[in-house]
Amino acid sequence: VAQTEIKRVQGEIDAAEALKRTVEEASVNLKQIEARLNEMKERLPSDKHVSRILAEISGNGFKRGVHIVSIKPAAPEDKGELVRLPFQITMESDFKSFGEYLERIENLQRVMMVDNFKIEKKEGAATIVAGEVYLSAYVLDNRK
Repeated sequence: VAQTEIKRVQGEIDAAEALKRTVEEASVNLKQIEARLNEMKERLPSDKHVSRILAEISGNGFKRGVHIVSIKPAAPEDKGELVRLPFQITMESDFKSFGEYLERIENLQRVMMVDNFKIEKKEGAATIVAGEVYLSAYVLDNRK
């Protein structure tokens, strides 16, 4: 009977030690996951970046002659030392104002590039074009 009791207690001790090792490993893994999550949060651009960029590309003085219908930000992309913030702008304007708007975007102080654009004549309007501009703003990756 004593031998059986000793084996049972030894089994409980072994199980407790195995559980302790499992908890320690899980704790280490959790710390690594938390560190990666914090690292990823730091790399994402802040709401301030996006807000400032939206204000720059849609401000009244900036968009002279252009009616902005919508601005859609897309998911940020890691580009090494920089983070790329892509946007799609849908607008209406006359042809000349559309070209001037593209020039103003490319002449901003921040690194901003027009990736692509599409224009077509607006239905029912002789001198107005409907356009889409795909642009990218770049901000420094604060983590590096």
